[in-house]
Amino acid sequence: MKILALEASRCCLPPLICIALAAASCHVSAATNFDVVIDESSATPHFVSNQRVLMVSGYVAHMRLWESGSVEIRGGDIGGVRAFDSASVLMDGGYVAHADIQGTSVATVRGGSVQYFKGWGNSRTEFLGGSAGSVQASGYQTHFKNEVGGDAVAEVRGGEVGLLKAEFGGVANLHAGSVRTVQATSGGTLNVFGGGFLEAFPNGDAAINVYGSDFRWDLLNESPPSLPILLREYRLTGTIQDGTPLNAIVKFLGDDTSGLNLVLVPTPTAASLVALACVGAFSRRRR
Repeated sequence: MKILALEASRCCLPPLICIALAAASCHVSAATNFDVVIDESSATPHFVSNQRVLMVSGYVAHMRLWESGSVEIRGGDIGGVRAFDSASVLMDGGYVAHADIQGTSVATVRGGSVQYFKGWGNSRTEFLGGSAGSVQASGYQTHFKNEVGGDAVAEVRGGEVGLLKAEFGGVANLHAGSVRTVQATSGGTLNVFGGGFLEAFPNGDAAINVYGSDFRWDLLNESPPSLPILLREYRLTGTIQDGTPLNAIVKFLGDDTSGLNLVLVPTPTAASLVALACVGAFSRRRR
């Protein structure tokens, strides 16, 4: 574990192929600003498109987007979404069980619920609201090939996330919201600028950087020497850069604690937070 006194630095296929793999039919209809709308009457096991798609209700088992295709999810239930090339995903509601964002695709989550959300390659993900079982950034180009070299980035700026993870050169940044567990492994980098987390799993070949002040960590327990792997648990307290109180459990496997870096930076004072709130209220009244 390192404590660093540093200034913070912020850091051609046809247009639409709809394959019904069950007896139920696929129903789509046109709408303003969208090429295709999926609604309650849809029963589509497999949906593939490079057009602009709006999903308002219904069920899709598997959805694939490629080229510059896009989907806006406002409701309904999707078993899995895969975005290839430079596709885009915008989610405001509904439920997605599994999402893979690949290539240079972009995904934004503002509401709804996602069980598993992972960005690969050079993708960009922004999680602004809603809930997710996990949000991950991986430098692997795809999950089909063992090709590392991407710089996938996942930004969490709100909502509730179970696991926030960075791996294989990917970067995950926590700015706001609530995260249960943060983890970095295999060359990943995870930065905490704000928000809150309850536990951390650092790894010596990766980095979790927590920006803030007044850090203190105390050994809670460690496994007995008779066990093959040493496990140490610490309680980490302090103040995160945005002023959020920090009280988390940090778990290390073995003697190496180099995977956790505590970066000392100024945090907002109570007076400055009140001033910002007053400025925001004044700005809203002027509108």
